[in-house]
Amino acid sequence: MARRGWFVYCNGRRDLERFDCRLEFRVAMLPYDGDDSWVEPALAAMRETLEAPAAPPPAARCEYCAWARRAAGAPA
Repeated sequence: MARRGWFVYCNGRRDLERFDCRLEFRVAMLPYDGDDSWVEPALAAMRETLEAPAAPPPAARCEYCAWARRAAGAPA
């Protein structure tokens, strides 16, 4: 399986003298070597959580858990 992906990076040119109702861009292809070995275990953990009979306890350092507690009227 290929590990290399590509980002297409486009940046509008601001060095041109006139606009003339036309946008021009500099385009570059940026290589990215990634690691997707974490994806399958993460998907399995997500499925396990979704199929669990009860929600997991809120994490003390999770900003979303703190928001949910405040929304429910509990102290953060």
